[in-house]
Amino acid sequence: MNWIFSSLAAALICSSAAGRQLTIYSTGFGNNAEQIIEQARFYADELNIASGQPLIVMVMLSDKLPDNISGMMVHDENEVLHLRNVMIKLNAALPADDLSRALAHEMVHVAQYARGDLMRINNTMFRWQGQLIFDSASIPYRQRKWEKEAFAKEEELRKAYKKLISRQ
Repeated sequence: MNWIFSSLAAALICSSAAGRQLTIYSTGFGNNAEQIIEQARFYADELNIASGQPLIVMVMLSDKLPDNISGMMVHDENEVLHLRNVMIKLNAALPADDLSRALAHEMVHVAQYARGDLMRINNTMFRWQGQLIFDSASIPYRQRKWEKEAFAKEEELRKAYKKLISRQ
């Protein structure tokens, strides 16, 4: 996917630790780009997102998402370059608290992907913890196991981040 590499104006923070290569970009956030990256990085640290190969995350503010969708995460792998790319789209119409919650929710999906638990195969087919889910549309959204985990962690993550920034 060329979307990761095409945004020259994107802000960048690279977080490297032993066995971990995580790069987070943002686009569309204007003066709030650094804050979004710091928040995504905080969530990544809290979720212990680690990868044996580089993981690139692009967080993008989008005015193209329907009102009923707060955010979405899509992923791609480049086997030649040994890169895993993730794009998070967040709904530009959301108020700040909801945007923070949506970012936390989508970062849980990034963690699921980085662990190898979640793989989107097409619009309705997913692999969750090794099991193929052929028609995810037949499962109510909040009943999908990967969504249950994301909903369970999103508020906890958001509150932890708010607590951190209130001390600064």
